[in-house]
Amino acid sequence: MKNLRSILALTAVFTLLCLTSGHAASSAAGSDSNESLIAGNSQKNSADKEKDEQEERNSSKNETPCGDRDDREHSALLLARAPGISVPERATLLSAVSIVNRGKLAAERVEVTSIRLAGAKLTTPLPVNLGTIVEDGSAFLDADFSGGPFNPGKVYALLIEGTYSMEAEKRRLCPFKFTVDLRVPPAAPGSAPLRTTKVDAKTVKGAPYPPQRPKFDSEVNRSEWTVPKGPFVPGKPTPTSTGTEKAPIGDPPAINFVSNDSLGVGGGSIAEPSGSANGGGIIFVSANWLAAYSTNS
Repeated sequence: MKNLRSILALTAVFTLLCLTSGHAASSAAGSDSNESLIAGNSQKNSADKEKDEQEERNSSKNETPCGDRDDREHSALLLARAPGISVPERATLLSAVSIVNRGKLAAERVEVTSIRLAGAKLTTPLPVNLGTIVEDGSAFLDADFSGGPFNPGKVYALLIEGTYSMEAEKRRLCPFKFTVDLRVPPAAPGSAPLRTTKVDAKTVKGAPYPPQRPKFDSEVNRSEWTVPKGPFVPGKPTPTSTGTEKAPIGDPPAINFVSNDSLGVGGGSIAEPSGSANGGGIIFVSANWLAAYSTNS
């Protein structure tokens, strides 16, 4: 009897393990199926994450939040991104940074009060008034330095400080502080070893996929480099001047316009006519982004 009980107990345990294993396998298969069905979502989320990480690497967030109002829904959120640098000579460094507002309120009276670069002297006068930076807007800050030598490939830390206010609290000045890395570009002309890479093909499963609303960043084609302003270089005048002359009469023959009527298509001032044709009492004309026809000649 005891042996029978032992056999029954072992059988029950074995059955329970099989059921658990089958449920786990079913869950795994269901998980694979779900992952296939939302492959578009999974890939998109991965792309969003990579985009956010890239944004984090290429920008510097405000290191000093405005009091306890660090909420994008109720405040401005400034960050510095897309730094650009030019070294016309080893003792001169020209830089430019884009100050972007990623918050939900406009940043007003944006003023840069301090710009520092280790081992260099600022030649741009302070303060720099950037005015108002609206939501998803940007302003450009140029900062020039002397000193150096500013050697190719070397990275310099640019420290930017200033203040701004928000429409809800215009009397209150909020501080901001950025640290941006400036890398001196290679000297020209130059060369570098050719590199190659391999990208493996990928596939997705589970089509058709459910429709999704498009999700674009506020700057779809945003720049990763802000071009610094260089010194003014006057052009050399040509030895002879240019002017206008009257067109000869008879070659080509004179053109008489018997009518000059509007097409009646508004919405823009760009014309750039591509051409027109008439036939059967209909005149058809096309221009840039529009087309029109007339039946009354």
